[in-house]
Amino acid sequence: MKNFLFYLVTAFLLSSVLMAEESKLAQDKFKEAIAYFEKQNYEQALPILQKLSAHSPQNNLYRFNLANVYYKLKNYEQAREEYGKVSSKSPLVMAAKLYIAKSFASENKIVNSIKILIALNKSTELSSHIKNEVRSDLSKQCLKQALFEYKNNNTTKALNFINNSIEAVATARAYLLKGIILTSLKQNEESKAAFNEAWQRAQDEQIKKQAQDFLKLVEQKTEKAETQKGWVSLTLGVGQNSNYYMDSNNAEEKNNVSFGVDTGRKFMKYADFSTAIIYGIAWNEVIGEEADRLISNYVGLSLQILNDDWNIKLVPSYGFQFLESETYLLRPGISFSAARSFSDMLEIGFSHSYVEYRPWIEDYEAQSGHYNGGSAGIKFYSKKYYVGINYLLLEEDLKVAILDNGTFPQKYSASGFQAYFFWLITKEFSLDAGATILQKDYTPAATNPSKVRNDEQNAINLKFSYHLNKSTQFFLSGDYVINDSSLESGDVADKNYEQMVVFSGLVWDIL
Repeated sequence: MKNFLFYLVTAFLLSSVLMAEESKLAQDKFKEAIAYFEKQNYEQALPILQKLSAHSPQNNLYRFNLANVYYKLKNYEQAREEYGKVSSKSPLVMAAKLYIAKSFASENKIVNSIKILIALNKSTELSSHIKNEVRSDLSKQCLKQALFEYKNNNTTKALNFINNSIEAVATARAYLLKGIILTSLKQNEESKAAFNEAWQRAQDEQIKKQAQDFLKLVEQKTEKAETQKGWVSLTLGVGQNSNYYMDSNNAEEKNNVSFGVDTGRKFMKYADFSTAIIYGIAWNEVIGEEADRLISNYVGLSLQILNDDWNIKLVPSYGFQFLESETYLLRPGISFSAARSFSDMLEIGFSHSYVEYRPWIEDYEAQSGHYNGGSAGIKFYSKKYYVGINYLLLEEDLKVAILDNGTFPQKYSASGFQAYFFWLITKEFSLDAGATILQKDYTPAATNPSKVRNDEQNAINLKFSYHLNKSTQFFLSGDYVINDSSLESGDVADKNYEQMVVFSGLVWDIL
């Protein structure tokens, strides 16, 4: 009510000038309407101001106060119409725009109100009183909209609105909501600063206590994340390979089972730098083929720098692999990856890895060789999905190893592209999808060194996951591979082939 009284005082000050040419009767009627307004008898003031405005449509004072009456009677649409008729040259035009914004807010059309208030806040023609009221309203409405967006999981929009609220008028309540939003975005350091600011500004003991409680929760969460040093993940699955090769060149359908353990433990953290020992073991057996049981062990040292902009990781590793009791292989290697975030939605990165193949016993020297490969790409992501594309470049050098498609190469190199996509459909369901196109060149091509072999290999993979709870996940995956070779028939068996692998299983995250 005090703001309306301010504009009524303004109205009386203006009346001496604006109503100089008005009749004595009109002036008396206007004063009568204002008297009714001050006593909150809006129904009595309304017909008087309607008649005055109809008789003098160019009188901005009549028009403005008629709009005020409509506003008080909660006829907001009619109030906006009358406020809109106030001339842009009138001293009352800024107040009229302010109350148009207020009328939208009263109808819960917050975004419409905010747009007008932002435009007013940028104006250089506002009086100090109106300027303060515009900023106060802008802060309140942005706070309301931020809360609405946060409740609807639009955290990025919520953060923008709460920043606008704080920029207009910094309040403890706004900083409290900003801290909550930042916590949901996992920006713990920024959220702690916001909660601290809310606590320092708060005059209300309840807000002060809420800020203090949230601050403790974030500090505990941060401490838990830093001290939770170990993890264990178990995977159990069964699947079928539609194009399986064993000792013959004839493709067969074979079922296989697998079991894997991935574990590790952090042992040092300093600022953004952390280290961890990681270990994994994978066991895969083809049902009905006792000789085909592959067990791989892997141990590595992870050195990582992780902050808001960079994720850099170096992992020297050592692997020990054996196929039943016949073939043993040592695999020392090293991998490096770096990714740079340029915004909340864009990341560019590259990776490289090198692995040597060394025989466990000198008699198996034929298994020696190496793998050398890398990728570079770009990724776009949001809260529920990400999509990316990588360029791949790799080579593998083997002495005399039999590949799945029946060839006997010493070396092959490959290049191509890989696209991938992830979508968090709901909190429980997610989808991973990918496609790869590789051009593979073999040297020599086959048992006959004079032959030249170039293969084009295309692959598609899909994986559906259902999270039963926070620690248990069911998955169903499928891979489809087409290999098209340049060799003519008779040079090597089964060079052109299609392969489909279907796999399903469970993943348990114990820690």
